[in-house]
Amino acid sequence: MTAALLETEGPYARQTPGAPWLPPTTFASLLRDAGTDLREAARAGGSGGWTRPAAFGAIVACSEALDGLGALWSRLWRQLEPVPAPMASLGALLTHRPADPIGAPSVVATRCRSAAVTVRAAADLLATHLDAGGAPRSAEAVMLQDPQQVLRAAGLVADVVLEAARCAEVLAAQAGRTGIGAAQLARMVGDPARLAGTAQRCRQTAPRRPCVLAGLGPARSRPRSAPAAAELADRLAQLRQYAWRLAHTPRVSTTTLADLAAVATDLNGFAAAAGWPTSAPGAWRTLRTTLSELRTTTPPSAAVRGEAALVRRLLTGALSRDAARPTVQVAVDRLPEVAEWGLAAFRTATHDGVFVPGSALRGVEVSDQPELAVAKLRGRTVPAPSARLDAVVAAYGRARQAAGGGGRRGELSSPSAAPC
Repeated sequence: MTAALLETEGPYARQTPGAPWLPPTTFASLLRDAGTDLREAARAGGSGGWTRPAAFGAIVACSEALDGLGALWSRLWRQLEPVPAPMASLGALLTHRPADPIGAPSVVATRCRSAAVTVRAAADLLATHLDAGGAPRSAEAVMLQDPQQVLRAAGLVADVVLEAARCAEVLAAQAGRTGIGAAQLARMVGDPARLAGTAQRCRQTAPRRPCVLAGLGPARSRPRSAPAAAELADRLAQLRQYAWRLAHTPRVSTTTLADLAAVATDLNGFAAAAGWPTSAPGAWRTLRTTLSELRTTTPPSAAVRGEAALVRRLLTGALSRDAARPTVQVAVDRLPEVAEWGLAAFRTATHDGVFVPGSALRGVEVSDQPELAVAKLRGRTVPAPSARLDAVVAAYGRARQAAGGGGRRGELSSPSAAPC
């Protein structure tokens, strides 16, 4: 059920042409929806007039929501050891065994079950960024290994736990009036007051700073085909994934790095034409030109070249500036990260050797080196002069330090970061 939710509502979901565009599903949006369901369940649950079957059904559903929050809490902290004391305590309190789903249906039970499905979808969303062994499958996965980012995200989850505790407290009181025993209630929803107190301590422990995990969407590889602005967002996200992977692969093609630099140049050009901020356009033009003249023994990535061509088609086509503005501005703002990954990839490439065709050698490069002059005359490919390599490193450095870049160096950031 949660997989279906991610498939139909995630940022990489297929959109039916002509249908209203669905907002991307993010970690924060799922938590917000779950909190709303639990808050409404508590409000409806306080109205009184409950029968025993209805009260039991509502308590079972609330227990399922708590169990889902336990799964989400476990997933959030899975990559980090040891877990801070208040966070570990909350995880223990969220471990429940929901009873068999019996009892009469009600609006409250429906709301609680909706919250249970939604928080499990949030756990599944995090899981899409890691493989079964915990290794990253996306550029954003590193955030799940950053204690500060996880701590901030835990504050968001603790808010939902507080809503669940309030809901459990209201429903337990109503269920007790129908004759359901205290021991049975404790087995299903635990001690709501203790749960609320622990969640409040966790909330106070979490830093009130921008939480980049809040804007995390599911790791998907299938771009939407419409509308054009949505396709552009997905293809740029795909290229960002490729850029990150290049920084973590042992063999890199400078032609692929040139393709990525060309995308950065196109984005800067589109932004400049619209009067929006740019990010080191001169450095990216230098990278595109210089890298395109270099060669490595590693063949270029056809996938990156194909995505780059499609992005250029979208940017030069009938793309609405108003619709594209959020995507383009976020992409431009994140170019310093791409430059950082590109620099790491280029340094990897230099270990295996970077070459230049003799026809691309310039006069100033061959004037003092007879062997390069011969290579230019005969069209031979030779190791790239150090000055050429230094120019690439310097250009990447300028692109990394561009104003308005996304986050501190080494810290991944998210286009949809929200305060938490």
